[in-house]
Amino acid sequence: MRKRGRRGASIQKTIQSAATPVFALNDRRLLTLFNAGCEALTGWTAEDVLGEQCDYAGDDNPSHVTAVTTALCPPPEVFSGGATASVPAEILHRDGHCLAKQIHFVPLRDAEGHVLSVVGLITERDLVNVIEAPLSQRMHAEVAALRNALRSRYGVKSVVARTPAMLRVLQQVEMARRGMSPVLLRGERGVGKEHLARVIHTESETRNRSFVPLDCRTLPEFEVRQTLRRLFSRDPDDRRPESTLSTALQPGTLFLQHVEALSRDLQEFVAKELAGDSPRLSVRILAGTQVDLASAVENESCRQDLYFRLTALEIAIPPLRERIEEIPLLAQVFLEERNRGAETQRSGLSEDVLRQFAEYRWPGNLDELAAVVGEAWAAAATPQIQAADLPFRFRTGRDAQDSTGDDAVRVMPLEEFLAAAERDEIERVLELCRHNRSRAAALLGMNRPKLYRRMEALGLVAGDEVDDAISTSSKPVSSEDEAHEGKDN
Repeated sequence: MRKRGRRGASIQKTIQSAATPVFALNDRRLLTLFNAGCEALTGWTAEDVLGEQCDYAGDDNPSHVTAVTTALCPPPEVFSGGATASVPAEILHRDGHCLAKQIHFVPLRDAEGHVLSVVGLITERDLVNVIEAPLSQRMHAEVAALRNALRSRYGVKSVVARTPAMLRVLQQVEMARRGMSPVLLRGERGVGKEHLARVIHTESETRNRSFVPLDCRTLPEFEVRQTLRRLFSRDPDDRRPESTLSTALQPGTLFLQHVEALSRDLQEFVAKELAGDSPRLSVRILAGTQVDLASAVENESCRQDLYFRLTALEIAIPPLRERIEEIPLLAQVFLEERNRGAETQRSGLSEDVLRQFAEYRWPGNLDELAAVVGEAWAAAATPQIQAADLPFRFRTGRDAQDSTGDDAVRVMPLEEFLAAAERDEIERVLELCRHNRSRAAALLGMNRPKLYRRMEALGLVAGDEVDDAISTSSKPVSSEDEAHEGKDN
């Protein structure tokens, strides 16, 4: 028995010290083995990674341990089906350079077929195996390779770009992150304006201070005004030296979402601050808009001086329908974001799903794609998302586009369009006010009886409820009644 024990110890010691990279995970995806070959390959030590959980996701930050743990995670099918797999992998070394490798995963099962552990062996990449790998595994490796390439070339993280239009956007983002001039990000709803603004912030010299998003359309004007004055102007009653404040709490970048919604006097205030006519903290301005500000200047809804201050660099972000070839990669990114930290893991999307994604027009752009992938991820019963897992609203939207054509889908009678827009705005403001209709009416610039009449016309309330509301509208509304209104409604 002693002789056998010594042999076992010798094999374990051999694996630990071998130059061939070998690692292992248990059934909870925790790393239990990380030998000398893995240490030399990745720049991380066993002490750094043992006990860390591996998610089937991506990470392009070489200074964080997840850069290696995500690269070593086997496809979910290895755990669920107990099958061996040989997959392409992009392994990010701790010093930042990327290694194209092949990982061979072998599950170790008990007598009942349950996977107890998975052993991984890292070798040089085999191009034949790459071509024959399942689509989801190829997408996983391709996303990792593309992210690393974009990080090396443009110095940006968390952005997926391959089309010429998006590569031009990244060139402009690279210019923006190297300076402190204002930047205007223009694009349709959901194209990722705030995300790119955060990328510019985190990769610029303001990265150690806070990113402050300010929605000029949603917030009441007095809150926008108060926030702008607090950010730009020193409070004379605040005698604390700036050095006593945590650097992370000091504002570094202000992102004005829907900047066109600023009132004229606030536009003048921001324009003067950008011109340096008054003392202010060192806050960089980034702005986002869905409209053409040049046209807004012509119709006098936007001040010309603000327009010129904001458009020193203007970045036009293309809609998702103009980035068709990037949709599979973006969908894989959103899926892997859902995998991060989750007990359940998904490997990718079926070819049928990706075909439907390519045919769809995506009116909600990236936000809609992320929502659809997230709902499908939650509904899927297998590691790979199938067409049956797609949410109902996506399938109905796709069918509508297929049956009526894209142009017909985008065209709506004007009265119907205005009613729909009004209904959406009232519902949004009610939700914002927690269904306190007095406050909602004030925000919408009308009295409560008029709000009730509009809600009745739009089918949001019944007629008898409107009569009751109008009959009581002459009564003073106490603070207690107002507090309870949201609960009652």
